[in-house]
Amino acid sequence: MNEDEYVEGAPELLAEIAYSSVTIDMNQKKQTYQKSGILEYLVVLIEEQEVHWFDLANARSLEADQDGVIRSETFPGLWLDTKPLLAKDTALMLNTLERGLKSPEHAELVAKLEAHQ
Repeated sequence: MNEDEYVEGAPELLAEIAYSSVTIDMNQKKQTYQKSGILEYLVVLIEEQEVHWFDLANARSLEADQDGVIRSETFPGLWLDTKPLLAKDTALMLNTLERGLKSPEHAELVAKLEAHQ
């Protein structure tokens, strides 16, 4: 493998599941990830039954809409329905994701990526 084949830089999205490390995940890790250049951070708090998605690039939270769906800013079309996620309803969660992947915003992202190949 030559040097041109390595991925460099921070990931755009980082996701974690937190059970006993909530204080660390929601504070120190979040700050470290922001300083490292990670654009979005998703954390699922198991005991609290909460989902938090942060836009670290703009230092704000991504909020769920009235239906409980959070939409990524970095990856248009990446939609997460928090209610079925916490209820372990995979079918409903995937249905929401599929709707996001069929959105005009996602089609624009795909077209942009294809143009850079």
